[in-house]
Amino acid sequence: MNPFELHEAAVDYQHLQAAECWHGHRLGLFWQPVLCRSAPYEGYHVEALLRLQPNAAPTMLDTTELIHRLEARGSTSGLDNWVISSSLDFLARHGDALNGLRTLSVNVSPCSLNNDDFLDDTLALFRAYPEQSAKLCLEITEVSRLSNFRSIQRFLAQSRTLGVKVALDDFGSGYSNFRYVIDLQFDIIKIDGSIVRTICHNRASRAVVSSIAKLARDLNCTSVAEWVEDTDTLQALLALDIHGFQGKLVAMAMEPARFLNARNLNCVLPKGHLDGLLLNPDSRLWA
Repeated sequence: MNPFELHEAAVDYQHLQAAECWHGHRLGLFWQPVLCRSAPYEGYHVEALLRLQPNAAPTMLDTTELIHRLEARGSTSGLDNWVISSSLDFLARHGDALNGLRTLSVNVSPCSLNNDDFLDDTLALFRAYPEQSAKLCLEITEVSRLSNFRSIQRFLAQSRTLGVKVALDDFGSGYSNFRYVIDLQFDIIKIDGSIVRTICHNRASRAVVSSIAKLARDLNCTSVAEWVEDTDTLQALLALDIHGFQGKLVAMAMEPARFLNARNLNCVLPKGHLDGLLLNPDSRLWA
C-alpha cells in the first residue's frame, strides 16, 4: 500500500469510527445553562453539547476531532440529524418534567445546511414534533461557508413558522460577515468566547463586544456572551448590556436528567450559586 492509499484508509477508518460513534450511542448530549439577565429565576435556557459517554473506548476520537473529520468529508448531516432528533425525542418523552425549559439550542454545521436532503429531513422532524420544536434554537457558525443560500433562507423561514429560533454562533471570530446577520434574520447573536474572555484587559475586545451588543439591540436580537469564566468578566458584560451569559462561571455542561422537574437554574446549580452571581458587588447592573 502506497502512502496515499495508507492515508485514505486511515481517513476512511476515522470516518467510519465517527459514524459508529453516535449510532452506537457512544456520544451523548449534555446541557450547559445560559443565564438570562432579564429573568434569571424564570425557567432556564440551555445549549446541547456533544460529549463522549464515560464508557467510550479510550482510543475513540474526542468530539471536536470527530466533527472535524466529518466536516472534512462533508458528512456532518447524519450527526446533526441525530442531535436534533435525539433532542426532540428527549423533550417529547419528558414533556411534563421540562416545563421550566425555555430554549434548547443545538449546533448545526454549515456542511449540513448546504445539503438539501438535510433541510427537508429537519423540517419533517420539526413538523413531527411541533410542541417540542417550539423550544428549539438552531445555532449556526461559520456562516461564510454557507453556499446553498436561498434554500437555507427558505428553510429558516419555514422553521420560524414552527416556532424554531435561530442563533448566529461565535460572532466576532474569523471574518464575520454583517450581510449574513441581515439576510438570515437571527433571533440570537452569540459573541465568540475568545473575545469575551479578554474584555477586562483588552480595549479592542471590549470595543468589539460593545459594538455587537449595540448591533443586537438595534436588530431586536438577544445577545449572549460565551466563555464567561470569572466575575470581573461578568461585571464588564453587564455594564455593556449583554442579555445572556454562558461559561464555567455559570455552570459546566451536565446530564439533561438533572433538569427534570427543575423550575429554574436554582434547582440544578449548587445551593447559593445563582444567588451569589446575582448579588454581586454591583448588583444594580442586573436591573
